[in-house]
Amino acid sequence: MSEAFENKGALARKARMVFGATTAEAAQMVHVAKRTWEVWESGQREMPDAELELFIHKITNGVTPSEDRELVVVVADGQMPHDVISSDTFLNLTLNVDGTAEISSMAVSRATGRQYIHRTTFTIEPHNTHVVAFANRHRKWG
Repeated sequence: MSEAFENKGALARKARMVFGATTAEAAQMVHVAKRTWEVWESGQREMPDAELELFIHKITNGVTPSEDRELVVVVADGQMPHDVISSDTFLNLTLNVDGTAEISSMAVSRATGRQYIHRTTFTIEPHNTHVVAFANRHRKWG
């Protein structure tokens, strides 16, 4: 079962944290003020599609904070970013017979501070074949 993000700001926050950037660094990447970025992350204002796409593009095509960390973006229908997973939190990918898959990763609840397994279900074709390749590169077993 997919855990949907409440808004684009919540997705941007997760992507920023996975990438290891501060709010100031993220804001600078999309050419806005730090306060604007913080307002988007909090959900007080909706983050524009263009800025979210630019940020996701930059963090997935740029240099990651650690040479051994890789980021992958799961894309929803319409090619909008849906989830971001790093190789160091990736747990498993399950392929389903209906052309969908479920990716699992470790996450930390903002409310409780406790770890939990985050699961996202998505359609593989045509926009998420890269997620399967990512999973194959980072499987920790088998």
